Amino acid sequence: MSIYTLCLFGIHLKDKYEVRIDEVLLTMPRAHGEVSGPQFSQHRCRENTDSGLGGNRPPSRSNAIELKQPPQNNPMNKHEKDSLPTIVETDRLILREIVPEDLPDLAALYADPIAMQYMGGPRDTNSTRTYLQQIFQSYTQQGFGLWATIQKSDRNFIGRCGLLQQEVDGQQELEIGYAIAPQYWNRGLATEAARAIRDWARAKLPDRDRLISITHIDNLASQRVAQKVGMQREKRTTFRGFPVWVFALQQHDTGNNGFRSDRDRHCDRKTRSWPTPIADLPPPRARDKLSPCRDTILPGEDCAKT
Repeated sequence: MSIYTLCLFGIHLKDKYEVRIDEVLLTMPRAHGEVSGPQFSQHRCRENTDSGLGGNRPPSRSNAIELKQPPQNNPMNKHEKDSLPTIVETDRLILREIVPEDLPDLAALYADPIAMQYMGGPRDTNSTRTYLQQIFQSYTQQGFGLWATIQKSDRNFIGRCGLLQQEVDGQQELEIGYAIAPQYWNRGLATEAARAIRDWARAKLPDRDRLISITHIDNLASQRVAQKVGMQREKRTTFRGFPVWVFALQQHDTGNNGFRSDRDRHCDRKTRSWPTPIADLPPPRARDKLSPCRDTILPGEDCAKT
């Protein structure tokens, strides 16, 4: 076998298997009259140092063939997570898709007995990991789901908010879900996120004519968030073994692609006034529901002052 043939054979092996040419040649049986290892090093083929294997390393008979190691799947760092695409953005929050690296933060939220008081109680990490797979499945199948809720000021993970496909009393519903870590409560962050999610659904899911929120009957804070989004308390029922209130937001009667409560139709958004006569308004009990103009509106009141 000639030197030229050996070089061609070595190049073929190196390109295909990322092996050191000199080591392959040195370990091959040599025919009578062929050059020995030290002499062959003067004629060795040019090595490709781009592979990272090095061009000046002495040959080793104990490790004749070296396969390139597969790249390690390094976890995403905080800077990389901060650069993920934003789905919804508000003055104080960023909502993005949850990634596997969010598991520690999500597990801490779900293990908090205060945060989970009305959501079935604390969960362990394995349970949260399983639930994380369901979130990823929702992204794939429905194009939405629960999103990581990030505080802009410090880029901290403070909760998860988003849209959930739920079955309530045999009917398929689209729920606005929100859960914020207790240390961030009483700042209006859940309301801010829920309103942004409502607007995202209005723009991206025009065929969905109804949004709901499911709240435990004792969870007054969550009920206030639903009301501030514009929802009205619709019914009491049992959901996954717990007594709950269902709050709902219907699409406007005129058929435009926007979720609005029954109360909103009477507020002229251009003049910020209430042009509809009191006699034509819904009954007092339905009329006194909350409105985006303000948390409480008196009949006939100018909502520009709210």
